[in-house]
Amino acid sequence: MCEFSVYDVSNPSQKITDDIVRATTKSGNLVVSKVLGESLTLRNSMILEVNVSKEQMLVSQSPLAGDLASLVELTLEYRKNSSPKLYDKIVKSWEQTKNQGDTLIKSLKTRK
Repeated sequence: MCEFSVYDVSNPSQKITDDIVRATTKSGNLVVSKVLGESLTLRNSMILEVNVSKEQMLVSQSPLAGDLASLVELTLEYRKNSSPKLYDKIVKSWEQTKNQGDTLIKSLKTRK
């Protein structure tokens, strides 16, 4: 079995955790699970790279990543079970994702 060490792409020399065999999203967060079943929730994170030969997983932590993951989760749920209430949640999630994106773009512009 292949077990991964997890690193944040902004500081790849510092290991977040190791012995990871599973990664999934839940409520917009990345949840990584170890061989023995212990789980760690990485808030507002997404996987950027999985390298099997190095047994490494690089993640990025950003509010935008969490919002985008939540939007995708809600959309997938809606495809299985469409309802007006769930549709309203998707619209709110989209607005929040757009707001996070706008905030990110503004912060990049001020770094010039």
